[in-house]
Amino acid sequence: MITAGDALLLLDLLRLRGGPGGASVAEAWRRASANPRLPELLRLEGAELWLYRRLRALNLVTDPALAEVLRAAAHRDALIGLRVDEETEAVIDVLSAAGVPFSLIKGPARRAAAALYPFADARSTSDVDVLVPAARGDEAWAALTTAGYEPVDAAGTPDEHFHLPPLWTARRVAVELHTSTSAHVEPAEAWRRVTDGADAIRWAGRMLSVGSATELLWHGLSHAFMHGGEGVRLRTFLDGAAILASGRAIDWAVVEARIGAREVRNPESDAVVRPRELRRWIATAAMLGGVEVPAAIAADGCYPLAQLLRWRALALGAPVGRAGRGRLLEEAARCEFGLSLTPTLAHQSRLRWARRFVASAAARAVYVGWRGGGPGAGGAPPGGG
Repeated sequence: MITAGDALLLLDLLRLRGGPGGASVAEAWRRASANPRLPELLRLEGAELWLYRRLRALNLVTDPALAEVLRAAAHRDALIGLRVDEETEAVIDVLSAAGVPFSLIKGPARRAAAALYPFADARSTSDVDVLVPAARGDEAWAALTTAGYEPVDAAGTPDEHFHLPPLWTARRVAVELHTSTSAHVEPAEAWRRVTDGADAIRWAGRMLSVGSATELLWHGLSHAFMHGGEGVRLRTFLDGAAILASGRAIDWAVVEARIGAREVRNPESDAVVRPRELRRWIATAAMLGGVEVPAAIAADGCYPLAQLLRWRALALGAPVGRAGRGRLLEEAARCEFGLSLTPTLAHQSRLRWARRFVASAAARAVYVGWRGGGPGAGGAPPGGG
């Protein structure tokens, strides 16, 4: 199992500024890094490359088995990143030749702006996301298809979605041309936000425009809440931590105004995400960045990441089957994120609907009981001893 001390130590090591040091930390990490549950947990969290780079910066010795896992993951992510970079360069060249204005967003923006935001590229990305003015979306899509790109999915993308149907070439890296950054932000407003106060950077021999620190922070926050329990994984908080740890100016008045506007919604139910949850996300990212945020943001505290790490390690070893473990992981995250039970699927039969609902409710009850000191507290894996 992973102890509370191990979980807190891991978070301390991941912290981008003001990380721990000293002989006692080195010895504690040598012991903790030998935990056989740690590699699977780090893979689930998407934190392998992040931890690999932090350990190298801190010059800490790691258990040989975990060190090899981290090294292999870092090499894997580096290769994936190079493939995405290659595709990003190709897309940039096509759009530039066509005279279509664009701005990199999400993963490609993080990678291109890594000189401004160290560690922004410390998590993997798998596709190319580009924002274009809505009026030029069809033109951009046509330019890419003329250059040899073809639809990824023959079924296409719903007309109301905020990106056009994904495209790719033989390199098999998907390209998404966005006309907005959210289904609840008008395209013209999304383009204004990304271009106002944008940073001009040189990347791969090209001059590019990337949204300001305020925009990149907001993109990371809003994107985290689009994926249910997945949004509480460590990798999503890195998006905010890297921006905040850079020391670049954040327009907190803009952030608070958008929180108050309640434009971040749960895509499953279209319910507005509570302002408290948005502030907690920022506060948690700031904790991992090793920086402070305004008191109004910090007032609601952070998500209990150490507690969630311990729970996930227990759930990963629970003798309840793959589906059961997935339900335990998902419901704990959704509970902390203030989300309802995992939605049932509309096409399911009543029996399957009932089974899914009961499984989700039971998983959440087990987590809440464990969290509150009920059955399972103290380290017993859910569903078994």
